Amino acid sequence: MKGNVSFSYLIIYSFGVTLGVCHTINGPTISLDYNYVPHTTVHDIENYEQLRTVTPENPTPLNPRRKGDELFIQPSRRQYLLMRDAGFSKMQIKQATEEAQHAARERNKGAKRLIRLDEMMANRRFRVSKRRAEARFIVVLVSWIFLLLSTSSTLPLLEF
Repeated sequence: MKGNVSFSYLIIYSFGVTLGVCHTINGPTISLDYNYVPHTTVHDIENYEQLRTVTPENPTPLNPRRKGDELFIQPSRRQYLLMRDAGFSKMQIKQATEEAQHAARERNKGAKRLIRLDEMMANRRFRVSKRRAEARFIVVLVSWIFLLLSTSSTLPLLEF
């Protein structure tokens, strides 16, 4: 039995920003703070979606949908937001950035080790498969020789 789900209104909570824990080599990371701003907004969902959508009647919406590359925040802008909105100092941001870069480098080293390990295991599996195939070939060859010998009354003379 199919169920229907519908929404009639939308509640938007606002959160502050803080230094993130994501490991990157590209500047400070930014995350949502745990505490939300008590101010919330409630919208009728139909009206909200109409305000977000670009249409001939609404060519410049107030809060348009953004694509993936539009969601990216430049490192200098992230630093500015962290200093202005969250109150972090340049030294705190620099330290967090260095820690994130170090963690990212370690993660990359670990990933490279896993790739090498995977290659070694694939190589080992190939060698094992090759040995098994060679063993099967020998079994088939020996079986074929026995079959020839059992059906032939005289042995063929091999000359070198």
